[in-house]
Amino acid sequence: MSDVVAQIILDAAGVVVGTCRSDILAPGAVVVSEAIFAAATGQLGQVRYAAGQISSYTPPIDLAAYAAAAHLARRDGGVTIGGMLVKSDGESRSLITGAYALSDAKPDATIDFKAASGWITLNAAQMQTVALGVGGWVQACYSAYRAVSAGLASGAITTPSQIDAAFAAVVLPS
Repeated sequence: MSDVVAQIILDAAGVVVGTCRSDILAPGAVVVSEAIFAAATGQLGQVRYAAGQISSYTPPIDLAAYAAAAHLARRDGGVTIGGMLVKSDGESRSLITGAYALSDAKPDATIDFKAASGWITLNAAQMQTVALGVGGWVQACYSAYRAVSAGLASGAITTPSQIDAAFAAVVLPS
């Protein structure tokens, strides 16, 4: 090649993954018209090229990764226990475990605790309620995640909305 030409770079499925202008043909590239080049530019991974035409392309969703993210968001998103919103992310679970251990070792002591809804003082029984509630919440989220994983493996779950519904149905065990 001696003239600079418009090129689109395709993956094995014909999805446009790059564009360039060069006098050297890029690996995996196809020389295209200015109209095709313009249509593909800014649409990387969202258009496919075949038979001289650009068409829209929606990449497949990795449902296992989507389920993992949905599980994490639900598990770590907090839970209401006895009318108070309690954080349930990893750091909060660790702090709750420590506070529960302290209240167990010193049952007459009170625990200053910051729930998502604000500061409170808990006695040992209340701290146990919080700790067991968060533990139950985390387990309920893992049970839903296991069911979703089984549904993905069996083909019973095939859409993100089914995954969303499964995690939305998680409730704090009584």
